Amino acid sequence: MSKVWYQSFLFSLAVGLAFASQEQVEAASLEEEFQRVATVVKESIQGATTIDVRAFTDINAQTEVSGRIAPGLQAQFLEACEKLGVRQNDQADHVLLATFSVNDRKSIEADDPIVLEVEFSLKTRRGRSPVEIAPIRVDSPKLPTVKIDEPNVLGEALGVNGMVTTKANVDASPSDLSREQLARLALTPTGFASEAKIKSNAGSKIEVQIVSRRAGSSGDFQPLSAVVKQGQPFVSIPLGHEYKIQVTNHGTLPFAVATSIDGLSVFHFADDTCRDPNTKRLAIKHQLVRAGEANAEGQVIPMTTTLPGWILSATGANNSARFLVSSYGNSNSPEVRFPRPPHAGAIHLQFFPCRLVTGNLRDPDATKFTTPGERETIGYERAEVTATAPSEFLTIRYDR
Repeated sequence: MSKVWYQSFLFSLAVGLAFASQEQVEAASLEEEFQRVATVVKESIQGATTIDVRAFTDINAQTEVSGRIAPGLQAQFLEACEKLGVRQNDQADHVLLATFSVNDRKSIEADDPIVLEVEFSLKTRRGRSPVEIAPIRVDSPKLPTVKIDEPNVLGEALGVNGMVTTKANVDASPSDLSREQLARLALTPTGFASEAKIKSNAGSKIEVQIVSRRAGSSGDFQPLSAVVKQGQPFVSIPLGHEYKIQVTNHGTLPFAVATSIDGLSVFHFADDTCRDPNTKRLAIKHQLVRAGEANAEGQVIPMTTTLPGWILSATGANNSARFLVSSYGNSNSPEVRFPRPPHAGAIHLQFFPCRLVTGNLRDPDATKFTTPGERETIGYERAEVTATAPSEFLTIRYDR
């Protein structure tokens, strides 16, 4: 297998992987194994018809490979569940977490037989495990494809850093252009940091700082220094510390930012004020990053927006819970107890061109991973996204 072919395979943005085994007398295919696990899950959720199947997590943290394999595995397992009348719902009472391992990059390049292993953990929202699920192993699977259309989903899966541009008056859609550029960003990430100030690219007008303090203390939040290794920014946030994300816009255009922590949207725990009344899926996924303002001399005065924590509601008091760094499986919030999330140890931001929504700008009443901490009241500003794909991606790792 040539390296050129491998890179084409790895970063072909029409691929997310779902597996089917080669014909063997005794070995079960992945489809059969998933159906077995789905049957066990259905019998264990006591008549429920929905389940929250989290993104499959690569235990070897092979970012490039994971971006192809994980979405395909999740999609194929959900198909097995749907055959039994069990549908995906991120508010379901039961959560299924799956971790997988597959040959590393060098092994794949050497044409070694591919071996896929998957382990499952089924838990209730209160952390109880109603059943033990036997892991699965599939030898020498084939590699059919599952197309990933959304560049924002792919950008988060790959944990990319960089800016994406689109061209006017061309045949390709903005999403197509973004996917092509995402492939290049995955190969050559462009993260940049100067002390505590982090950018997706040295030329970006958007600057991010992570500020932190020990939970329960009354001191000021202090900026955390960042380092960049091979284009990937890192910060060190101690266990037991709460943190905020400060976004400074040095440009004159506003942005809508979609933020995920450990693979979960900051609106993940939000109530019905942020959800579609029919499907209960999130209807609000972005927060406004206000534009800088030009003074009389034509100089831009930067504007800083603080993302204080998990959004629990678009209105009312105590509608936000601070980001709190905890050990796996723990939470300071008694009503929120969930297993280790996907993409643990990653803060991911995607910036979209936007415009303000008039008439409802502000409600005045309004190894580690992040859980909900102390609550506070914040104002929420709403923005309408004006592009189908993000213009900029920034991934900050805080658990090395």
